[in-house]
Amino acid sequence: GETRQYYIDNSTAYRYYKFTPIEIPVTEFRISRLRLYHKIAGQECLQKFIPKLTSATQGGYEITCSSQLNDHLAYYAFDGNDSSQWATTIGSAQNSWIQIKFPTETLCNVVTIKARSDSYYIQSPISFEIQGSNDGLVYTTLKAVTTGWTQGEEKIIVFFNEIPFLYYRIFIKAVQNNGDPAALSTINFGTSLREYKRDLNVRQNLLPIMSSNSQDGYEVSCNSEYGSDWKIHRAFDRNTGTSWSTGYNSPTTTILITMPTAKICNFISIYPRSDLGHQAFGTFILYASNDGENWAELLAATDISAWINNTPKDWDIDNNLAYSHYKIVATPYNNENCVSVASIDLLHKYTTREY
Repeated sequence: GETRQYYIDNSTAYRYYKFTPIEIPVTEFRISRLRLYHKIAGQECLQKFIPKLTSATQGGYEITCSSQLNDHLAYYAFDGNDSSQWATTIGSAQNSWIQIKFPTETLCNVVTIKARSDSYYIQSPISFEIQGSNDGLVYTTLKAVTTGWTQGEEKIIVFFNEIPFLYYRIFIKAVQNNGDPAALSTINFGTSLREYKRDLNVRQNLLPIMSSNSQDGYEVSCNSEYGSDWKIHRAFDRNTGTSWSTGYNSPTTTILITMPTAKICNFISIYPRSDLGHQAFGTFILYASNDGENWAELLAATDISAWINNTPKDWDIDNNLAYSHYKIVATPYNNENCVSVASIDLLHKYTTREY
């Protein structure tokens, strides 16, 4: 039951296309479905998986729900007929659900939902969650939706998902009028592919612009500050015109960073001062922790070349775990009697796409 999709680098129109297997490990070659698409930049290519159903159990698909009216059965939402609808019993809309079980675990990242085409469209859910499960017991919320509806409106809702689930369901939290049933005309799950313009390399700073050593749940501290004009938060204010400095005769410096939530750090950038760049780190080790007591070493920079004023040095960090505490232990460069830098940026580097 696996579905695979392949991109083709082609800008020429053809009348004929031929699919030729190159290597077949068995004596016969069979596929259940082959589709060709022309993708348009910036627009979605939508594939709906569920066929029109004429019963609650058909072709390996199973439709269930928390409740249903006698003439508004759950599978009516999957029969492809706008004139039939699924509806819960009266007064049971809150925390109700409608679910489809696929024949096999299936990757879905889009659901299409259509409101009723009559005056009862107001029974469409205004707050609901899209959920997935592989055992029908424990569900993962893939997207929470709050929305309004117009008569007969169809919504295409794309959600981020990389896990093939066996079960998908719409979990309804509220309808417009509390006493009404919840009702929907059609539902279908599938995949949405989208042409994109380019990959974007993003570097996201873990800390906000710090204007003090403690701010909005973020804290920075160190074992030495030269004075009020050289406090450690100046290394995290994203202003290379200011600097942090230790006092004189500080052979080893320890900087602690505490955040209200755990974040991934996989890149660090350090800016030396514009006037005394040689006072930057000679060596440093970056540690991470989630309790402030047990520390994991993420990076050891022991062979740092000469610093040039106001010219940053960057290090990639082999890390994909989120931590709420980070620690830098540094020594002076070239036996200087203090350590001073303009900026320290702890970053999460990742690639996203521009559509």
